[in-house]
Amino acid sequence: MKNIKVLLILLIAILSYNNIANNDHNHEKKERHDSHEGHDHASKKEDHEDEKKAKFSKKDIEELQIKVDIIKSGYLLKTLEYSGELQLNENHLVHINPRFSGFVRTVEKKLGDYVNKGEVLALIDSLEIGEARLNFIEMKRSFELANQDLLRIQKLRQTFYSSLKRIDSGKSDLSEKGDSLNQAIGDFYKSFSRLSLARKTWKRENKLFQEKVNSEESFLAAQSKLEEAQADFSFQKDQQKYEIERELLQKQRFLQLINIKYQSARNKLILFGLNDLEIAQLRKGENLSKDLTLTSLRAPFNGYIIEKHLVVGERITPDISVYTIADLSDYWALFQVYSSDTRKVKLGQKVEIEIAGKTYNANIDYIGKTINEETRSFDVRAVISKDRDLKAGLFLQAKVITDTIFVKIMVPKTSVFEMDGQSVVFVKHEDFFEAKVVRTGKKDYKNIEVLSGLKENENYAKEGGFHIKAELMKGSLGDGHNH
Repeated sequence: MKNIKVLLILLIAILSYNNIANNDHNHEKKERHDSHEGHDHASKKEDHEDEKKAKFSKKDIEELQIKVDIIKSGYLLKTLEYSGELQLNENHLVHINPRFSGFVRTVEKKLGDYVNKGEVLALIDSLEIGEARLNFIEMKRSFELANQDLLRIQKLRQTFYSSLKRIDSGKSDLSEKGDSLNQAIGDFYKSFSRLSLARKTWKRENKLFQEKVNSEESFLAAQSKLEEAQADFSFQKDQQKYEIERELLQKQRFLQLINIKYQSARNKLILFGLNDLEIAQLRKGENLSKDLTLTSLRAPFNGYIIEKHLVVGERITPDISVYTIADLSDYWALFQVYSSDTRKVKLGQKVEIEIAGKTYNANIDYIGKTINEETRSFDVRAVISKDRDLKAGLFLQAKVITDTIFVKIMVPKTSVFEMDGQSVVFVKHEDFFEAKVVRTGKKDYKNIEVLSGLKENENYAKEGGFHIKAELMKGSLGDGHNH
């Protein structure tokens, strides 16, 4: 009996120990399970956060050409869009027609060459040029002779009036000017000589008459001769004044006429294309031994030869355009505006012009005054600056800016991506990009307003965001981040 009690006590003790052990084991298992569940939940949350981030090194950003910019305010544009065509600026274009007939001796410049103002394009043989040069030389010599004649009569006039002053001052000695007077105005000189002699005779006769030596008849005869000499001298003086002034006027008019012909001959050379140096050489008589019929065809300004229509030996005439030169520093962007938009398009308005994938900023500088009856549109023009890739004839799209709308935060439409049915922008942190969910608002053809999700002055991927999206998509598929 005693043994049975001992066995029962041992059995109860063993069962109690097993129950306690099982409870401890179950509690420990539950704790491990709860701990594991918590770890899984945190891990999933971290993985979800990681799915919105993509690491990119500075080298990656440079190689993939991801452009980072600052989030800021801006203006959305209200625009009108039109089609058009790029044309050469006609104000910087010249068709070179020779102003004379002749034959091409040499061709110095070819199609596509860039030429500077004054450069020789071709050498031409022309009889018209030769005749014009000879006429200029002849008119130059005639002008010089006429000028010499005028100087001679001016000198004679000066001498004549100088002699009159000496006579009026009571001086009778004209020996200093006698030779020139005797040669040019001999009658006046002779008349003055007779007057001088008559004065001397009268003085002598008057003295003798006063002294009662000579008779009154001799005195009166001397006085009569003096009066005749004075009258003759007065006549000769007036006559000579008239002749000198008349001849001076004739010489002046003749010189003016010759000068007109001389300048006309010079202007004809300029019209034919001779430059100042060539004309100066002709005036000085230089290079007269050279072929007077040979002349140069020169570039009127800097530019490219875009057309050429002459060969050696060809006869050219003024009605033939032999070269076309264009200054390609700018182009005309010409587009057609619908008549219904007449009041919306104005001079000076800004316009964005897209040509072959590149955008140019310009201003409207011309608006046509007539409507095309077939298209019911009118021409509008803007000038765009030089670009080596531009070619006349390229098609273009013009966006005329009619108004602007200020928005607090604005980004390019190309920087906003769709992920999991939401719009996101990739915001840059120190070493990674984060996909920020955004709510968008108004937009224009290239930018969009962001109402929420972004802060001003944050850095974001303005260009190249598709690389970031691709990296995030790889991460969501379990490939991990390779950058």
